[in-house]
Amino acid sequence: MLPLLLLTLLAAVAPAAPQRPGAKGWVIDGGDLLNDAQEQTLNDLLKSYTVEATSEIAVVTIPALDGQPIETSARRVAREWPGTGDRHMGVLLIIARDDRRMQWEVGRELNEQLTDLTCGRIVRDIIRPEFEKHRYYEGIRAGIEAAHAALQGDLTPLRRSEKNQRRSASKLGWLLIAVIAPIAIFVHTRRRKGLGATGALPTVLLSGVGRHAGYRSEVGDGNFGGTNAFSGGGTTGIW
Repeated sequence: MLPLLLLTLLAAVAPAAPQRPGAKGWVIDGGDLLNDAQEQTLNDLLKSYTVEATSEIAVVTIPALDGQPIETSARRVAREWPGTGDRHMGVLLIIARDDRRMQWEVGRELNEQLTDLTCGRIVRDIIRPEFEKHRYYEGIRAGIEAAHAALQGDLTPLRRSEKNQRRSASKLGWLLIAVIAPIAIFVHTRRRKGLGATGALPTVLLSGVGRHAGYRSEVGDGNFGGTNAFSGGGTTGIW
């Protein structure tokens, strides 16, 4: 029941989205981020989750939001969530390709295991780095694997990703030192010699790095109820 209704919901969220004949399962790729083999692999993975757990995870991609907030699209889908079991036990990841935004919606009974904070970390540390490389299948798969693990009380994927992030940050820190230190020495030397120098260059460099390395995320207001028990407020990510 869930896969068939998701097709109907996708049409409601994005009327102009191309329908892929025969698309079935827990992944509805209206945004064409996946090839057929990747979509089938993710469907098989999510189907296996429904066998081993009472919760369900679904992924919907759309081409664009057409000016409406992604929260609106996500909640429109979530409100019609049928599930194959308890309506409180669903997790939805919706991705808007052209707007480069994604949104998690979590069923009421799963809020303690899959919190907004955890969803935000999955977006920031796991999905977003892959999406920035245009590796959409890898990002979606790693994201839903991390979400499923978190629902089972296992935060290992997040810890592993956090460790990798620290390693990358450390490398970036040493790179900044290698770049900024010579400039700072040069500026200091010129000032001592009375030649004059602007101190703006290091600041500009650092601010530029900050813009590229930054992450923006928004956490919902927590007021989403709907008839089908999604009430977590949702977590929005941008890549």
